[in-house]
Amino acid sequence: MHQARKPRAAGSHLMIARPSRARLGGFTLIELLIVISIIVASLAFVAPAFNSMRSASDINDTSSEIASMLEQARAYAMANNTYVFLGIAEVDAAVSRSARPQTAADSQKGGRVAIQAIASKDGTRRYEITALSNWSQDYGSGQGFMPISKLRRFESTHLADFSKLNGTGKMARILPTSDEYSIGSQSCQSATPFSYPIGANLSGGYQYLVQKVIEFTPQGNAKLVTKANRGAVPKVIEIGLQHSRGNLLPPLPQNINIGNHVLVQLDGITGTVTILKP
Repeated sequence: MHQARKPRAAGSHLMIARPSRARLGGFTLIELLIVISIIVASLAFVAPAFNSMRSASDINDTSSEIASMLEQARAYAMANNTYVFLGIAEVDAAVSRSARPQTAADSQKGGRVAIQAIASKDGTRRYEITALSNWSQDYGSGQGFMPISKLRRFESTHLADFSKLNGTGKMARILPTSDEYSIGSQSCQSATPFSYPIGANLSGGYQYLVQKVIEFTPQGNAKLVTKANRGAVPKVIEIGLQHSRGNLLPPLPQNINIGNHVLVQLDGITGTVTILKP
């Protein structure tokens, strides 16, 4: 008789599978380097577009605030039956904001724009049109004026002269009749400059010497008085704005219909403010 075999334990002769060495997670160094390279390459394309969008947003915000200051200055002049002078100055942005005096912008450096509005205390314009040469004496230390707004500073902003660049489409507009009505022009030098802070003489002691001055009359007209125009009411006064990098000024666009810039136009007769963007 054959002895019956005892049943073998199940799997007693089966190979026991060892745990796989397959990775449970993580990346190799090579894979990490590839991912980083892809991210860097993507940022190289995205960064310029992001910077352009940010600068466009900045200059748009600045133009809106300047337009608001123009409207408020005109409204104050009419409501209080007085003359309001809104001064605009561009200075070297590399100089400390607290420096006295600030360094005026030139053809190479600028980038910080300062604006303030002051009003005549007695309701007169404080000068005679036929004797503008006496303005410094009449102004004195600004004792006849009072500030009606805080000094506003706009960084990374350049006052550009677009007066010779005609536009079409969104940028179609009435051109200034003279360079002196373009705030960004070197020819724009008001005969009624004032100092900031009020109380400083025009000969020194100020932080800002504001030499581009828009005057609002009690009737709501807007002027930019020079010795040449003798206070004539212009069709338009134009403020061209460009985004700057620090104190380095951008080149003037060859085509005003294209680019990152804004025009703020002020109608001399009606005081209407218009913002134009490409």
